[in-house]
Amino acid sequence: MGKTRGFGKWLLVLALTFSLIAALVSIGCSIETVRAEGTPRSVTEGNVRVTVLDSDVIRLELKANDGFTDAETLQMAGKSEYKGADFTVVTEGNFCVINTGKYKVYVRKNATDLKGSYIKDSKTRKHMWSYSGKESNSGELPTP
Repeated sequence: MGKTRGFGKWLLVLALTFSLIAALVSIGCSIETVRAEGTPRSVTEGNVRVTVLDSDVIRLELKANDGFTDAETLQMAGKSEYKGADFTVVTEGNFCVINTGKYKVYVRKNATDLKGSYIKDSKTRKHMWSYSGKESNSGELPTP
């Protein structure tokens, strides 16, 4: 009797899991996992590129007339030394959300600029940074 009840619970959990996955797929919600594999990876949403250099080092950049900057820059010295971090990408409403495990980066879908971009702490959900238009080419997130 106990084994039958345990199997029934397992079967119910399995059915609910498949139902949830089917529901998410039907509403267009997809989660993409990006593996670093020893090198930083990036996501481009419209004219904004988000590069995950490490789980707590994230570069947001706006596309210039001649494209994105891939060369070493003074703003990101030692960029080639970062090995990247795995992250997920999901659409939440009008935002592309990149989750590094430490931070969630929100960029508007089909962004033409950085307006509306912001970053939250993944665990506490504390708002860490918002694009104001007054940023210089360097800066750090505040310590959580």
